[in-house]
Amino acid sequence: MTARVPIGVLGVLCGLVIGLLSGVAFADATIHTETVQFNSAGTPPTAFELRRAKAKGITLETKPGIEIRGILHKPAGDGPFPAVVLIHSCFGIQPYQEDWARKLADWGYVALQVDSFGPRNIEETCSNLNDAFYLGVGSNNSADSYGALAYLKELPFIDGDNVALMGWGFSPIMSAVVTNGQQKFYPQKFKAAVAIYPYCKDMTSGEFYLPLAIHIGASDDWTFAKECDKTAAAAVGKANPVDYVKYPGAAHGYDDEGAGALHFIEHVQNIYSPAAKGASIGYDEDAARKTHEKVRLFLEANLD
Repeated sequence: MTARVPIGVLGVLCGLVIGLLSGVAFADATIHTETVQFNSAGTPPTAFELRRAKAKGITLETKPGIEIRGILHKPAGDGPFPAVVLIHSCFGIQPYQEDWARKLADWGYVALQVDSFGPRNIEETCSNLNDAFYLGVGSNNSADSYGALAYLKELPFIDGDNVALMGWGFSPIMSAVVTNGQQKFYPQKFKAAVAIYPYCKDMTSGEFYLPLAIHIGASDDWTFAKECDKTAAAAVGKANPVDYVKYPGAAHGYDDEGAGALHFIEHVQNIYSPAAKGASIGYDEDAARKTHEKVRLFLEANLD
């Protein structure tokens, strides 16, 4: 997540991603890349809607989801392959997340990047995170990830029992995998999840329905590392303890080489700042390298 240029699948600024959107494969012939379309899993009714419906003796269903676009990266061969669904944060799909998708494909996973913003004509929500729950980074984005899971399970080259979820920053990855969270509305489940500098606030139950890895910089002042400390501590002794890694000195966006040296961006909303604005971001090569290796080992351990 960086403040360089917010991009979605509709707003690509580099030739590589333009190629992806036209269905052109990478120069690396061992990885096939194409754009795909699938339906979001839909938006479940809110707790208030459920209570009101129950009082009236009405049963509510999940509202049908809209059509979503994604970028699918497939290793060479017939499979079946384990897979990883990638959900972006409030800046939309970024080039470094493309790098992650290619890395996952190199490791032998099908990687499906979900574009929650393009179909909804959204540029970004980082400057007003309160909009996230209405414009795509909240419950809609979580529903999109489960729609992606359902889509992957129908593909003949996917091992549908071994699909992980991966997300960054203000993606709804934590609410998507917490026990009795969004996942209870969807019949199909992920096998594991990886959260990179996630928004851990209020995730203090410690109950997650799957193995979860959290990676965050100790100096993260935007999603705030101390909140993830609480989440990890609460998960100790539970059915799925959190594989928690905190990198000294690293800030938000530490795995994004394009973020450059540590600097301050002023326009983003930040509930942890006295001014409610601004956050530090910057690339940390050592933390990024360690995250790549630890995520590879985590997926190997938790996906067959």
